[in-house]
Amino acid sequence: MSKLNYTFKTLIRGKGSNVIKTLSLTLGLAVSVILFARIAFEMSYDSHYYEADRLYVIQSIYHMNGEKAEPHFIIFGAVPGGIVENLTDVVESATVVRQLGADQPFFYEEFRLQPQTIISDTLYFQTMGIQVLSGDPRELTNPDVLFVSREFARNTFGDESPVGKTLSLNKEISMTVKGVYEDIPENSTFRHDVVISLGSLIKYGWGRISWDRGDMYRGYVRLRPGVAPEQVNKRINVIAHQHYPFEPESGIAVEYQLAPIKSVYTNNKEVRQMNILLFMLGFSLLFVAAMNYVLIAISSLYKRAKVVGVHKCSGATGGDIFLMFLQETGILLGVSVILTFVLLFTFREGIEDLIGVSMYGLFNWDTSWLPVCVVLLLLLSAGVIPGKIFSAVPVTQVFRRYTETKSGWKCPLLFVEFAGVAFIFGLMCMIMLQYQQIMNKDLGYEPDHIATAYHQFSDAETGRSLLKRLPMIEDVGIAMISPLWGYAGDGVVNESGVRIFTSSGTL
Repeated sequence: MSKLNYTFKTLIRGKGSNVIKTLSLTLGLAVSVILFARIAFEMSYDSHYYEADRLYVIQSIYHMNGEKAEPHFIIFGAVPGGIVENLTDVVESATVVRQLGADQPFFYEEFRLQPQTIISDTLYFQTMGIQVLSGDPRELTNPDVLFVSREFARNTFGDESPVGKTLSLNKEISMTVKGVYEDIPENSTFRHDVVISLGSLIKYGWGRISWDRGDMYRGYVRLRPGVAPEQVNKRINVIAHQHYPFEPESGIAVEYQLAPIKSVYTNNKEVRQMNILLFMLGFSLLFVAAMNYVLIAISSLYKRAKVVGVHKCSGATGGDIFLMFLQETGILLGVSVILTFVLLFTFREGIEDLIGVSMYGLFNWDTSWLPVCVVLLLLLSAGVIPGKIFSAVPVTQVFRRYTETKSGWKCPLLFVEFAGVAFIFGLMCMIMLQYQQIMNKDLGYEPDHIATAYHQFSDAETGRSLLKRLPMIEDVGIAMISPLWGYAGDGVVNESGVRIFTSSGTL
């Protein structure tokens, strides 16, 4: 208790330098905590699913004229069903999903809603491990049926039960809410607010479920406990090639393999590079803040060395002196942590817009471990170095050797701190140049004066003609799927009947 009392008295006496220390720690900690929390957020993607280690995504690998393409996650609609029907000994369940995004609005009474929407089957919730709060997932067999997330239900219907309510898709198709499921967290590669029944897709002809037509789906598989994906991959292709012959040399051929859902996002090259960049920037900021604290603390060595000598003459050991300085750092760091959270929540909206993640998503039980480690690392790096130096002051030489003119130790610390600042400045310049290059890069087309919109035409050519007659429109193009978003559709064959590519429909 006496050591802690002395620590508080020392902090009060040196309030001027302590304010500078606290501000330095607060600013460095605020930015580095955000960066490291974002890294933890990225690393935790898709880990929220129930027993996520058994959940896999179906990858398709195309072979075109003898060349093997990179794996991707767009498959033919019949693949998941074929897997679950033929591999019941190793596969617990499988589901097929088609994503509609937020392009097609729903209407509730006169309110326009634009939720993220998917189409899926009765095994979707079971396969993904998403909790169904109300309703029977078997309803997804029927057309004009949908399930909604808890947040969407609360925002749309308030305290009323959503089950039985009617939503209108594009003010053309009425669909009934048959159930509610748990919200999908932000750190998910596949977030959605509404699940439309697969029966609706079949009824309205929005797509085909086949082995060789309509490659616009995603597939997910939940394996039985203890089953390795290697046990399934070869058997998947045996089934698939019965429907879509594997003949790489004659045109387009496709094979399938399973990828762990937890690695789909984290193994992405761009994500790994971004995490490395964020780590380097966060560590540099943390390092500079810690070194600045150490530099300010040690600069008072010539003053406090005499006090340390008096304490040692009174019976204090080196460990006691070290503990007092560590307590001092801990108190200042505690104040900095409080100020950091005040800053984060004061500027919450701006930070969320900048990083694209809510504060709740950034700081939760799954991601808070890394910011906590950052605080502990800062405590050790900023507290141990001064504590070791002061605790090593010899009693017999304290009044003779430690004088105000003894400043040779400052140069190495200043060099290290300036090097860290220079690194951060160089890194920020590099990021700025990369941003400028991306923003000014030639896209291969002229984006000026181009506008896009989604609409379902009963007669596409008539709609195109009507739009082209408007005086402000120079020309009109219509596509089932924008060429900028990728391609998905039926296989195109040449005169010999060999599949040469797949493409979206355009006019």
